[in-house]
Amino acid sequence: MRIEDPDSDTVLKRPGVCLEESEAEELRDKLEILLRDNERGERVHEHVSSADYKVEMTVWLSPS
Repeated sequence: MRIEDPDSDTVLKRPGVCLEESEAEELRDKLEILLRDNERGERVHEHVSSADYKVEMTVWLSPS
């Protein structure tokens, strides 16, 4: 697992993630999409936004 801040190109070692229930559901759904697309050989990423759209997280699968 690698968690990074792309703006500063810094790897974050111990981040915390606090999600509202709707945000957690969106993250779950986006992870399911990534897993499905990975089975097809498609390399993609997904975005998960906070409920107020002020924060966005990008998620992707690391190459094996």
